[in-house]
Amino acid sequence: MGTIVYLNRAQFAERIGVKPPTLSRYTLSRADAITGSVGDAGEPLPGSVRGWLPETIDA
Repeated sequence: MGTIVYLNRAQFAERIGVKPPTLSRYTLSRADAITGSVGDAGEPLPGSVRGWLPETIDA
C-alpha cells in the first residue's frame, strides 16, 4: 500500500487558485486528517494541522 498524501491549507489554496489568507472567507470541507490534538467536538486545537485529500478538495 502506498503512502497517503494530504494537502495542507497552503496547498488547498493553491489547488483552488487562491491565496492562503482567502481561505478564511470560505467554509472548508471537513478535513480528512488532523495531526496534533483535537477538542471534544473533533475540531483541531491550536498547533494542529488539518489535511485534505485532493479528491475532497476537488469535490
